[in-house]
Amino acid sequence: MRVMEVGRQSMYDTFGDKRAAVLKALELYVTESVHSINVELERLGSALAAVQNALVTFAQRKDLSSAEGCMGLNAISEFGQRDAGVTRITRNARGGSVRH
Repeated sequence: MRVMEVGRQSMYDTFGDKRAAVLKALELYVTESVHSINVELERLGSALAAVQNALVTFAQRKDLSSAEGCMGLNAISEFGQRDAGVTRITRNARGGSVRH
């Protein structure tokens, strides 16, 4: 709210409630994270170099805080598959496939 310079009611008018706002933020974060990793993985060169570059690029992102960690991994760790919204977002980000 501070960054967007809007009040609480404007946030609720836009997203409905706090949960919906958090899920939208998670969806945007995960989509951008997966995209940035895929860009690195699709570069020409060896598979090992692609994986290394993807991990380094992700780790060096300016929007990540070492104290807070990765929003996507934090959501998965906290909610696992118990939360349908989180599960939908993480499955969609990885292409909808489920591997056990």
